[in-house]
This record gives sequence, structure tokens and C-alpha cells, in this order.
Amino acid sequence: MSLSEEARNEQRLARSLSLRALVPNSITAAALCSGLTGIRFAISGDFEKAVSAVILAGVLDGIDGRAARMLKAQSRFGAELDSLADSISFGVAPALIVYLWSLRELPSFGWIAQRPKIDD
Repeated sequence: MSLSEEARNEQRLARSLSLRALVPNSITAAALCSGLTGIRFAISGDFEKAVSAVILAGVLDGIDGRAARMLKAQSRFGAELDSLADSISFGVAPALIVYLWSLRELPSFGWIAQRPKIDD
């Protein structure tokens, strides 16, 4: 096999891997968008939709890892994107939903997330 033929085979392999990795990464991106949508719904006061969006993010999070293993498309980028999606969807979004839903009205319980009032 000549050098140029070998280079073309590597390029074809790289293209096929990137297209293969597109499926699980797009599912992960959808999970990230679902978590961000949950935050948006919580801010607008629609808590049922906010919780539904976080649950959808959980379902998508379960699917993306399986899809990556099934397609043999695990990558460092996919792992980092999954970590970002998890931190937003299961860290930030639920905390904001709970705070905006109930703790904002109860300052003694929600004091950690509240900005302190400064008297002049």
C-alpha cells in the first residue's frame, strides 16, 4: 500500500468516526438543551414543564452513553460534553427549580442561594 493510499484510508476512517460520533454527541447536546430549557421554564414560573425538561434530560443522558458504546464512538470531546450537560441538567437546573419554586419564599431555608440585603 502506498503512502497516499494509506493517507486516504486514514482520512476516510477519520470522517466515518466523526460522523459516527455525531449521533451520541447530538443526543448529549439535546440533553444539555433540555436542561437549559428547564431553567428557562423555572424562571418563567412554569415548574411542571421545568421538571419535565429535567426528566427528559435524564432520559437523553441514559441514551447517549449507550449509543456511543453501541456505535463505538466514545471520544474525549463526547465525555467532556456529557459532563457539561450533566452539570447543567442535574446540578444547576434542579437547584434553580427548587429555589424558585419554594425557597425564595422561605428566606430562612433559602439563605444560601439568596443575595444578602445590605442596609445603609
